[in-house]
Amino acid sequence: MRGVPIDAKDIRDDDIGWVIVSATNDRVVSTKMIDGQRVYRTQYVLEDELIRMNQQQYNESDGQRWGDGQVVARIPMNKLYQSEMIRHVKQGDREYMKWWLNHPDNIGFRTFKGTI
Repeated sequence: MRGVPIDAKDIRDDDIGWVIVSATNDRVVSTKMIDGQRVYRTQYVLEDELIRMNQQQYNESDGQRWGDGQVVARIPMNKLYQSEMIRHVKQGDREYMKWWLNHPDNIGFRTFKGTI
């Protein structure tokens, strides 16, 4: 197990009480007792960086035009598999993918402004 430096500014209220079990360069596994049961969570470190990069590209796309091959979103694999999106991707359901990417809850994954 390799230590990952943690800065106090990175600790949010919902992090209080979690104990780190293991940490690698791309994820941190922690545990906490909730209602008498041990709960584990896995946080993907690169996801935060990806969302920051997406936000930067999203902001820079203001006034740009759509074009062939335009990257409109980047979704971490763990989010893709945790959402209903993967089932729809496998079925070729492009309308669901458009709906999901246009939904305000998923704006962090967008890299280009506009409606898909």
